[in-house]
Amino acid sequence: MNMKKNNFFIACIVMSLLGMQSCMDFDVPGDELTGNTEEGSDEVYHGAADILDYHKEISQEGLDLALTNLAKEAPLGYILSATYSMRGGKEATRPGAHAYQYQFNMSVDNYAGYMVVPHTDFPFAMITLNSTYAFEQSVNAGPNGNYTLTKNYLSPILNHPDIDSIPEMKAVALLFKFRK
Repeated sequence: MNMKKNNFFIACIVMSLLGMQSCMDFDVPGDELTGNTEEGSDEVYHGAADILDYHKEISQEGLDLALTNLAKEAPLGYILSATYSMRGGKEATRPGAHAYQYQFNMSVDNYAGYMVVPHTDFPFAMITLNSTYAFEQSVNAGPNGNYTLTKNYLSPILNHPDIDSIPEMKAVALLFKFRK
């Protein structure tokens, strides 16, 4: 009996040591950054996001510098991610089939539109709606769900000082910002 206790005790110690070794992975500061990890800027800009200075003279060198800085600090791809999130995409991915209709027409405010169909099953969304006013949680992102995603993608771009050197791109981002 005593031998079984010792074996059990040793097995518990070995299992805890094997389990705890994973806690030691990131003990050295900087180990969490791998070779393909990109660090962004921690600086928060408070620029004139709503002002579009289209009379500003911009040189080719100034444009190249602005594009380089924006690519490093506030990825210009955020504008595309904002577009996707406005159309029903999540986590900077393209929206799925009928995502826009699910998001903007299958809600309590629906009086006509996408819901005027003679069936209740929607195979692309894998839902069944019992009535026009049925609230299906899987197709509604909650209060301001996609608005928040869009805002979080556009704010770093619109407030960055270098976006003023590319007024055309700032104008596109402003159009997305004021859509809702």
